[in-house]
Amino acid sequence: MKRQLQVGDTVVCQGIKATIAEIAFQEPYEWRNSWYLEFKDTDGEYRSWKQEYDGGYALDAEGNRI
Repeated sequence: MKRQLQVGDTVVCQGIKATIAEIAFQEPYEWRNSWYLEFKDTDGEYRSWKQEYDGGYALDAEGNRI
């Protein structure tokens, strides 16, 4: 199972890099090895990411792919 995403991690999806500032909702889809995440990024934008549908990946604070 993937670890939980946390503040400071970055979501990269469809050409957008958004660093997580606050997590509103998080659910790892273990059976799909993906995440569903609702969060506010460091620019104050509220975002929703369903990795299974939107694609993309997450990076930890050091830039390593999670």
